[in-house]
Order: sequence, then structure tokens, then C-alpha cells
Amino acid sequence: MIRTNFGTTLIALSGVLLCLRADGAALSFTGILDADDAVQTFTFTLSAPGSVTLQTWSYAGGSNAAGTPVPQGGFDPGIALFDDLGTLLVRQDDAAPGDVPADPVTNEQFDVYLVTALAAGTYSIAITQFDNVAIGPSFANGFSKAGLGSFTAAFACSNLQFCDVDAVNRTGFWAADVTGTTVVPLPGTFWLLSGALGWFSLRARTLRRNMVGVGVLAIGLSLGLPLAATAQVTCYGKPAT
Repeated sequence: MIRTNFGTTLIALSGVLLCLRADGAALSFTGILDADDAVQTFTFTLSAPGSVTLQTWSYAGGSNAAGTPVPQGGFDPGIALFDDLGTLLVRQDDAAPGDVPADPVTNEQFDVYLVTALAAGTYSIAITQFDNVAIGPSFANGFSKAGLGSFTAAFACSNLQFCDVDAVNRTGFWAADVTGTTVVPLPGTFWLLSGALGWFSLRARTLRRNMVGVGVLAIGLSLGLPLAATAQVTCYGKPAT
């Protein structure tokens, strides 16, 4: 049985998942995963159909859309994009070669860079560590490494958690941007609450695959225009655990 104090967890998460900026066409987020199988979510809304760019910075480092320097050394990130009904639309592990900088320690290009066209509406993004992928077809189906909090120990880094495929110790830190001309800025407290609640909802169900509905993830999401789309996967040649 999973025993979690909801209030304590939400307060703790409020110091971990942070919306750094929400102005115009750019949203910047950071967070910290506490285990290899952890998942954190955040949401964004489009006021009209448009192209959206989803990018992480925390593997190799750089400066995010808020202009804030992001250190290198975070885990190898993956993202999964869901519509407001919880349907998995697209997921990506690594950007195409050349789209993101190389990490100065590993020389790997493992950050995410995904450009996709979306209808007006509200969407959710789940941040996970490679190779904990969204199973689909919906958020309720969970993630492939649920319940395996140290699965990257198979890559043999000395920390036995947040291990890179090159056996290099990484951290649980992540940083991600959502950019696009129709991205709607929302109050930081809304982003924080929806992300923290989505993460709590998933962690409370890691040992139960018979989840019903998207649960807490749906709190605060307005009904937008859902996309009738098949999830596409991009990954560039890494061994899975």
C-alpha cells in the first residue's frame, strides 16, 4: 500500500516544480525528480492553432527562454505531450543530431527539441528520465518504468540512480521551455499547482496499472479542441535498460 500525506507532498513539491517565466510566447519551467521512475507534469494553453517548440536544457546546459543560465548535468530527459483529455499525442527522447548542444562531459546530445503543430486548447507535458516512456494511448496507462525507482543502476554509475548510458552520474534536475506565438501566459501558481498535482497523482499510482481516467491531472484544465492524432516517437540509438 502506498501511504502519502497529500498536504505534505504538495507543499514539498511547491519548492521543487517552478514556473520561472510566463510571458507572451515563452514559458520556462524547472523541477527535480526524486527517483528514476518519477514523473512531473506541467500544462500550457494555445489561444489559436499554431506551432509549438518544446525544448529541454538541463542535460547539456544553456540559457532558457527566460534568459536564465541552466547548468549541465541533469538526467537524460524525455517528454510526452497529452491533450486535455489525456490522450498521448507525441513523445520524444532525444532531439535530432545538431538540434541541441552536446554535453561537455559526455559529448552526448540528449536534450529534447520537438516542434509540433497543435490546435487551440490546453495541453500537458510529462517529463521523465530515459527510458521511462509513456505507455499510451492515454496518461492513465502510466509509464513503462513505474515502481522501478533505481532502474538506471543498470547503466552502472556509482550513484546507482540518475545514471547516464555512459555510466556517468547525473542529477534529478530538469529545465524545459514551451515557445510559440499563440502560447497563453497563465499565473505561476496555476502552473505550479497543476504540475504538482499531476506528479502526485502518478506517484500515488505507480503500483496500480488499472488507473481510471486522468484523475488529478485534469484539475484546472479548460476544455480545448482535442486532436485526433497518433502518437509519434523519436529516439536516436541508445540502449534501453
